[in-house]
Amino acid sequence: RKNVCEEDAKQLERLYNMFSSCLELLEVELFQTLRLQKMFPLQSGVHFLINVGTSEPFLGCKSQINISEVSLQKESEEINLLERDIADVHDLLFTINQKIAVQPWAAATYNETSQQDEDCKSESSTSGSTASSIDITMVEPNNKRKRWLCVVIMTFVAVLLSAAIIGVCLGLLK
Repeated sequence: RKNVCEEDAKQLERLYNMFSSCLELLEVELFQTLRLQKMFPLQSGVHFLINVGTSEPFLGCKSQINISEVSLQKESEEINLLERDIADVHDLLFTINQKIAVQPWAAATYNETSQQDEDCKSESSTSGSTASSIDITMVEPNNKRKRWLCVVIMTFVAVLLSAAIIGVCLGLLK
């Protein structure tokens, strides 16, 4: 094993976590693709991917057209290739996780800050910390106003419905 400084070790750990996460997402997407390919085969049978509610005048003729064996073989080969790719990605993930004992939940989060982010932070700090406290206090009255407005509107609707029901009942009694 080579001696690696602590900063390089953290960088390698971060890269490993990113790579591992990407591989896991790739595996999930490949499973989804396989599921969709099996659910909606493009070359075999008469399957409608989108039902638009219209029918074509030559639908009967289309169903009688024979699909070539080459197309069916290509489709089955694509599905087999996708299954092999999924198995390869799964094996790669297993191998990597066996060789490197880094737990992604134990890794510290890493946020890349660009120059623009730093500029934004410095501008907000120069305007004062009162802006952030004002923003926090402004949110609470808005929620109270929305609740109050909702209660007023619901009360008004309830009064109107009650008046309408009473009016209908009185109209039926006369």
